[in-house]
Amino acid sequence: MESRRVAAISGGPRTAVVAAIPEEIAPLVGRLRNRTKAPLAVEASGGWLSLTVGFLGDEPLAVLVTGDGAVRARYGVRALLEAVPVSQLLAVGSAGGLTPELETADLIMARQVISTDGSRREAPEASDSAARAAGARLGTVVTVDDLVLTADEKRRMWESIGPSEDAGVLDLESAYFVEAAEEAGVPWVVIRAVFDTVSETLPDFLHDCSGPGGEIRRPAVLRHAARHPRVIPDLLRMRSRIDLCGRALAEAVAGYLAISVGISTRVAS
Repeated sequence: MESRRVAAISGGPRTAVVAAIPEEIAPLVGRLRNRTKAPLAVEASGGWLSLTVGFLGDEPLAVLVTGDGAVRARYGVRALLEAVPVSQLLAVGSAGGLTPELETADLIMARQVISTDGSRREAPEASDSAARAAGARLGTVVTVDDLVLTADEKRRMWESIGPSEDAGVLDLESAYFVEAAEEAGVPWVVIRAVFDTVSETLPDFLHDCSGPGGEIRRPAVLRHAARHPRVIPDLLRMRSRIDLCGRALAEAVAGYLAISVGISTRVAS
């Protein structure tokens, strides 16, 4: 895959923060100073992404929303790493809870990331002190290739991983973010906020509104809501939750950077 930088990004290596959807990263972006946008071409997909650069405290950040699902995550983060000098990659976003101790907006810093093929990547940058600084706990992140909506599916997913004392969450992108970082020789950290707990079942119409990699097709969601207004309260609750997760993730990034690069500014919730 090839990508190119369209607007010059000055300065040395910076921390890159990637997320799948805008709501997961919006509270952090809103608190960057001197922020600007730079278009990033992703030639493998024939599309463009909008890269935001700015400062959190004194730390220069490059923030990218890749789009959800495996393909968008893979292409987007590779384009970023080819275009921008990056000192470390923080992959953040929402996730489904897999273990009962996790509540909505609880934070997990990945001790390991498990891919759909069963391969495991250990996170050398993760530690108890790093997790505490981020307001998170260490745990396992499992990347899946389709939506997992029901409580029973989530429990079966965790059982299939094998015995573990970790807290666990699942998502659609972390393994692809991590794979690209390791290919580029960039240290990485994954932080996920719990969107739905293990005991909760999300609305089944989301399957009908998703693509082959689990990505949500927003126009399809809007069309479904127009035809079935009874789902609108569910959508509003989900929007409130993703906003809550975004605020928690902004705090987590600031807390982690405070110890990893020494910034003194913590993000207000």
